[in-house]
Amino acid sequence: MMKGLGICRTSEDLWNEYLRIETFLNKLKNQKVALREDDRTHTSADEKQWRDENKDLYTLLNQEREYSEGSDADNEKSINTVNKSQEQGLSILRTIYIEAVKALPSSFTLRKRLLEILEATSFVNSEEIRKKIPTDMKRDFPTEPEYWDWLARLEYNPASTQEMSEEITLSQVEKAVQVYELAIEVLPSAIIFNQYAKFFMHATALLKRENNLSGLASPSAALLVIFHVF
Repeated sequence: MMKGLGICRTSEDLWNEYLRIETFLNKLKNQKVALREDDRTHTSADEKQWRDENKDLYTLLNQEREYSEGSDADNEKSINTVNKSQEQGLSILRTIYIEAVKALPSSFTLRKRLLEILEATSFVNSEEIRKKIPTDMKRDFPTEPEYWDWLARLEYNPASTQEMSEEITLSQVEKAVQVYELAIEVLPSAIIFNQYAKFFMHATALLKRENNLSGLASPSAALLVIFHVF
């Protein structure tokens, strides 16, 4: 992977796969470290039962290990070992993100995909990076219509299959509308208006279809109120 990035440093796909692989490997490593340290804190009376209950994971990650009885000092050492492993993994992910941005500073899709990978894997203590990416995107892409459309759909995405009550849905739509209205103030362009109109049509059609299936009244009136307010 590193060799490939050395040759094709501006490949978005390679950077995404690099982050995906490192995220998986670091998650596996942290599980291994946590498992080893947790095992060391078990008393001998618990060891057999614990191994039996976690046989598959134990076999995969722990094949030739020594056991010792736990103590307060051991517990503290174990916590430090796990924390150190997590910090090392986080440092690697942070470096990948920084280097990817250096290689492709103007690519909005790269950062969006990197963020999606981190959110999908829920890597321990990755909140810092997951907060940093949107902050950097706001700083670097304020004149990109794609950024504003993405930001609005974080609040409510008509393509989402998640079931929600009408009250929650309308609240999220209202927040998305606020984003589009701000986008029009910052970047009044035909593209933004087009994205705004598409969002409204998709949201209305989806909510109307769902409400027809459930026998509820059409949400169009409520949506029109939201859009009229703004």
